[in-house]
Amino acid sequence: MSAAGERWEQMRERDTRVRLLTILRRRWMIAVGVIAVCTYISAFHHARQSKSYTATANVTFQSGTLSESALQVSRGGGTEPLREADTEVFIAHSLEVAEGVR
Repeated sequence: MSAAGERWEQMRERDTRVRLLTILRRRWMIAVGVIAVCTYISAFHHARQSKSYTATANVTFQSGTLSESALQVSRGGGTEPLREADTEVFIAHSLEVAEGVR
């Protein structure tokens, strides 16, 4: 690009910036007003919105005590671990457990 072309491009960029600043200088109250209204609406909406929370939990069921596990002895209990696990899951989802957690 020639030197004249570069100067022309710089003048155009400067002219554009000057126009934007002139418009902003004349209309600054409108810009501030729009920003204030948007901020107010956002805060109002946030304050009126119902609160919602989510949580997750992992539960491990352990049959037997530490001494039983160490000695690899099991007293009682059935030979169907899947059935026992299903029973513990059923109990964990029961209303009594849910009320006890609250």
